[in-house]
Amino acid sequence: MQAYIAEVQDILGRWALAEADQLVVLCLPTNCSLTDIGSMQKPELDQVLARGACITSLDRSLNILYASQYLIRRWLSQPNSHSYFINRTALDVLKSDDLEKIRQVTQLMAAWSAGNY
Repeated sequence: MQAYIAEVQDILGRWALAEADQLVVLCLPTNCSLTDIGSMQKPELDQVLARGACITSLDRSLNILYASQYLIRRWLSQPNSHSYFINRTALDVLKSDDLEKIRQVTQLMAAWSAGNY
């Protein structure tokens, strides 16, 4: 599990998210540290792991669609005109409390990266 958590942290770092944003994306309290994840209990750990799965899947899709980390970071941080986003940024959706919204973004990007849109 430590390797998985390290992979998620690596992705969030490549996305250049501030630690505060990383905590929000993973649905962790602000007084938590990313190193505390390994000692968490259910159901909080389940939430973090589910969000981590979405992050790794989303990162795979983004790396197919965009040639550089700069473009990925730009996609994450700029308002999106797609009807799902309604001019919100992808990061706004990822910071949502609603795991289902995050899953929908992940599925949307997986479809786009597969050429289905």
